[in-house]
Amino acid sequence: MEPILTPTITVSFVVDLKLKYDPFKGKSPMQFAASIEDDLRDVLMDWRPEILNAYTSITEVNEDNV
Repeated sequence: MEPILTPTITVSFVVDLKLKYDPFKGKSPMQFAASIEDDLRDVLMDWRPEILNAYTSITEVNEDNV
């Protein structure tokens, strides 16, 4: 018996997050962004059983001058 193939789709989103950042906690802005990216991927994977994989990539990290 052949396995039944389940159709899949790929959906791409652009998400910008404005985050509180404390430079005195020992992480550079890029390191902090990478840890947020890991958390986001984990949350997405746990969110819905239909999500088979979450591909993320950091495209830019900017420090806001407040």
